[in-house]
Amino acid sequence: MAMTEKERKEKALERLMDLAAKWQEEGIIDFLEGMTDIAMDSLSYMTDPKFLKMLTNLMYFAGLLSKVDPTMIYVMVGNFGKELEKQMTMETFRNPPKVGLFGLLGKMNDPDIQRALGFLFLMLKAFGKSIEESANTFVPMMEQMEKQFEQMKKARKEAGLEVD
Repeated sequence: MAMTEKERKEKALERLMDLAAKWQEEGIIDFLEGMTDIAMDSLSYMTDPKFLKMLTNLMYFAGLLSKVDPTMIYVMVGNFGKELEKQMTMETFRNPPKVGLFGLLGKMNDPDIQRALGFLFLMLKAFGKSIEESANTFVPMMEQMEKQFEQMKKARKEAGLEVD
């Protein structure tokens, strides 16, 4: 014989009460209450302007890294580590080579130094070109962000959330 709607609801409620009692005994309800408090605090912190600025910077940095071939970085970092291991012995750590002005000029003929300097100057050139563009976009962007943060502070204050 099929259960009526009322009987099904009573059965479901009974099972739910048994489950709640078990969760109470196991401390799961206390844990969930604590997690709810943490979640509410976390939501409040996640709308904090300082957190949003940090998150924006992290996302920008991740985007910057995405422009470089990850395989190239992996290979370069791996090979750099191997070369450091060869070069940085306990002896060279205790007694690093001293290089004066003439020694520096002599090192300029080393093909490995030339490659490293060439790569370094490529990065410096890219960085230098980015400075002017950054100056032109940074100030208006920060002004816009400050306006948005003020609006968010006002909304948080109106909602009764903690405001610095």
